[in-house]
Amino acid sequence: MKVKRYIGNTNQEVMQKIKEELGPEAVIVSNRKLRKKGIKGLFQKPVVEVVAAIDDAAYTDKSSLDTRDIKRLENIEYQMQYMGSMLKSLVNGAEGAEVDKKYITYYQNMLDNEVDKDVAQSVIKRAEELYNRDKIGIYESVYNSILYFIGRPKPINVYPGQQKIVLFVGPTGVGKTTTIAKLAAILSIEQHKNVGLVTTDTYRIGAVDQLNLYGEILGIKVEVVYSPNDILQALRNNRDKDVVLIDTAGRGLNDSKHQQELKETIGTAKVDEIYLVVSGNVSYKNCLDTIDSYSFLPNYKLIFTKLDDITRYGIILNCCFTAGQPLSYITTGQNVPDDIQLAYPEEIAKHLLERP
Repeated sequence: MKVKRYIGNTNQEVMQKIKEELGPEAVIVSNRKLRKKGIKGLFQKPVVEVVAAIDDAAYTDKSSLDTRDIKRLENIEYQMQYMGSMLKSLVNGAEGAEVDKKYITYYQNMLDNEVDKDVAQSVIKRAEELYNRDKIGIYESVYNSILYFIGRPKPINVYPGQQKIVLFVGPTGVGKTTTIAKLAAILSIEQHKNVGLVTTDTYRIGAVDQLNLYGEILGIKVEVVYSPNDILQALRNNRDKDVVLIDTAGRGLNDSKHQQELKETIGTAKVDEIYLVVSGNVSYKNCLDTIDSYSFLPNYKLIFTKLDDITRYGIILNCCFTAGQPLSYITTGQNVPDDIQLAYPEEIAKHLLERP
């Protein structure tokens, strides 16, 4: 039995190391987060430690092989992956019947990464069009097709002399308030923008206190709005700000009163941009319900939170495909402002086309 300890910044990074060195047959023995020793460690993001093991008979040390042997092994691995995909397709019956066999491996990888079947078939259909039109490779055609459906990331851009009003919506518990705090920190500290914070979330216990705490840390006063009619006064109090970020309450998906309040807020505040915050660790059905519930919104952008809780990213493609709206940011933890970044569709596409 070969046992080895791996350390990295994220679970995904460590799992990739294990996959590359020990292979897909490796077994995870333990998984925990560690902080560096000493007082400095208290203010640094913890690292991930994973101990993995594999039976000696299943382990092949590629460093002891020459180039020809490595290529031979990789070719065998690809053929086995292809055969496995074909077998899965046969077991699934008609599920893969409409997919050309040259795409079957990538199609099956998407399904294994929890891409919805109909979405995966739409990706392959467009990939075929790109393959025939642009004369590119099979992988490139599927990869570019995924990029098309995810769209280019749309961040908050604030230009000189312009005030931008930005509204954040989404169900309860998806992390809207923490996400807003992260973006406020980036805009104020890194981009040197004058930021205003407004919250209409007076329903959730502690919501105002939470945003107030972040505001105190950042030196930003938080305006609390109790009804859509009060939003104008809150904006007047922030008229000197470059950008105003508005937090909203997360209510039931079928709450028609909440929908009406959001419509009034959007109209009264003359909101420039809307971001729908979605948790990455929910089911596709839950995501569909969320998108349907917020379908009354004008053009919006998607933010995916809690991606540190998942290893398969099909939910992102599924939601972008269904909503027809562009991706913007992703978050990977609670640390403010570290655990947020502009989404990179290229990385997401690459993950979706690999075996999980």
